[in-house]
Amino acid sequence: MVRRINVLVIGVGGQGLITMSRLLAEAALAKGMDVSAAETHGMSQRGGSVVVFVRIGDRVLSPTFSEGQANYILSTELVETVRNLVYASRDTTIVTNTKVIYPALPNVKPVDPSKLLELVKSRVSRVIDVPASQIAEEVGNPHATNMVILGVASVLLRDYLDTSYLEKAVSRIGKGKVAEANLAAYKRGVEIGTRALGS
Repeated sequence: MVRRINVLVIGVGGQGLITMSRLLAEAALAKGMDVSAAETHGMSQRGGSVVVFVRIGDRVLSPTFSEGQANYILSTELVETVRNLVYASRDTTIVTNTKVIYPALPNVKPVDPSKLLELVKSRVSRVIDVPASQIAEEVGNPHATNMVILGVASVLLRDYLDTSYLEKAVSRIGKGKVAEANLAAYKRGVEIGTRALGS
């Protein structure tokens, strides 16, 4: 039986989504898996939407997949989670940051994150909502939101990833305190993923 999973990595520009996707791909290759990835994004440098398709398995022929075919959605921003629900089926597992990032535009109306989470949870059977932005602040690197989500994903996707490789790769991102904060954020994500898997 051929094992294959479709992972959608989403968020906004500047959140390190390409880095997160690359690390997933490298860890899958280190596990001996076949990997294919493709990215699409708008004004990523200005906080626009970023979507990365990552396919991992024994034999992967194309980099993208259709709506309703994501096995996992990894999101660093809550509005983007809602925007990309078209890729989810009832059986999709969604890992999402609970923070809404507002565009730098006038007259943008605030939204209620709890209402957005309710919508997401009504569409799929499993949602792991993570205060990733808050955790990133706590460990000393506000830009480490992606590392928190990656840590959760490392537990959920452990059958497809070399997790020891992944942790080492995370520890090499940045220098000094930045590297320490990235690794701390990742490990906090691992803890959340471990709890979620046990529940």
